[in-house]
Amino acid sequence: MRRTVVAACPCRACRTSGRSNSSSGGTEPTGSADGTWTLACPAGAGAAADPNTVKVVVAEDGRALYFSRSAIPYYRQGPPAYRKHLGIYAYRAATLAAVAALPPSPLERAESLEQLRWLEAGYTIWVGEAAGDSIGVDTPEDLAEAERRLQKELAT
Repeated sequence: MRRTVVAACPCRACRTSGRSNSSSGGTEPTGSADGTWTLACPAGAGAAADPNTVKVVVAEDGRALYFSRSAIPYYRQGPPAYRKHLGIYAYRAATLAAVAALPPSPLERAESLEQLRWLEAGYTIWVGEAAGDSIGVDTPEDLAEAERRLQKELAT
């Protein structure tokens, strides 16, 4: 079975030496190792229109600016370049405990996205570029697709 690991190492040694510990070609943000990290990849128009696919807008330095179930940002001109949030995180236990103790935020309740609680409370979420897409299992259709892919993988 083939196994691909996509992770940008946020440790101080990798950050200060300028090396990347991305094992499959992803890129890492230039931000602090002290925040929360997640991954995103390009999203086509179909994924951008799907409310079950979470989109993320990212600053030039790699900070997440906003997550949404809507197609964001809205492109008035030019070809859109949507980013799909892959939903995998890396954070310290103390950070998780602090955020879990916060009440749900207004934007979190509106979008049903817990990462908006983090942003509204002033936490930084750094977004790395994944080497490829992944499948989330949030609906019965997603489960069927995951089972189909697993069967295909086992057959090869």
